Amino acid sequence: MLIDFEEIHGQSRAKKLIGRLIRSTRVPHALLLTGRQGIGKKSFALASAALAMCRDSENNSFSPCGNCNSCRRLRSNMNPDLILIAPEGTVIKIDQVRNIIPELKFKPSYSAKRVIVVEEAEKMTEEAANALLKSLEEPPPHNIFILLATDAHRLLPTIVSRCCQIRLEPVPHEVLKRIAIDKSGLDNDTADVCAFLAGGSIEKLNEWCTEEKLRTWKEVNQVIENLKTQPVWKFFETAKALTERFDSFEDFVYLIKSKLVLFIRSEIRSKRKERLGKLLDTLDFVEEGEQALRFNVNKLLLAEEIGLAIRECMHEEDSWNKISRTRIYSTL
Repeated sequence: MLIDFEEIHGQSRAKKLIGRLIRSTRVPHALLLTGRQGIGKKSFALASAALAMCRDSENNSFSPCGNCNSCRRLRSNMNPDLILIAPEGTVIKIDQVRNIIPELKFKPSYSAKRVIVVEEAEKMTEEAANALLKSLEEPPPHNIFILLATDAHRLLPTIVSRCCQIRLEPVPHEVLKRIAIDKSGLDNDTADVCAFLAGGSIEKLNEWCTEEKLRTWKEVNQVIENLKTQPVWKFFETAKALTERFDSFEDFVYLIKSKLVLFIRSEIRSKRKERLGKLLDTLDFVEEGEQALRFNVNKLLLAEEIGLAIRECMHEEDSWNKISRTRIYSTL
């Protein structure tokens, strides 16, 4: 589990900040790493932990030495001075926090610092958060807490106020594209699409570089293209099939939204802008549908409404002629 900052893509500002804090021995007793899901918060936390725990790293280096007792034990996942707390099921329970508190009063066994990493800290129950808060208010020496969260606003304000907050930025598009080419052997255009769909996340990039996900992207593109000439009865058949096709309908809506963003960028670059207003309105409508998925919305109706909105925006409004309408009515 020994991770070096050099293994982490992007985050140059955050790396310099935490590296200087640790090397100057002014590292705060509590850090809060925030940023979107899949951006690499845990890897960054483990790299920070390795550097803080290392006993022999040079003062001007932002890398652990790799040879001291702490580093060797981290590499073999046998260093008790690194404590990981993660949700059990959907929450972090109070007992998970209480169980580590007695250890904090003792010095680390093998490392310069004991580091406690709390993953998805926003999932702490109120009781667990209050138990952690007591340790943050009166932190025992030789301990560093690193909390990970997508959004600081989802934590207790009293916890946030006791942490040094570092926000991790999305990994740049060109960096993701290069990773997609080097690791997955994708061609330039496909890697460009995968980097775009990843949205700044290494984790999502790995998902989108798979053949299955790329087939899904091509399928959604074809669905949008078919709206131009597809008879209305076929449209409703397609909408039904899509709701049954996707294990996560949220993925389908995300892809539709991504495609609209690409249309908008193309419109802006071309300086035509005839459809820009309609495209932006349609994107707003799809995003509203995306929010509605959090509730018990009828997914089939949502798929149909999204399709109709895109057809009206992208193609002629009268593209479904009288023959098409006659065919659907004849099937009722």
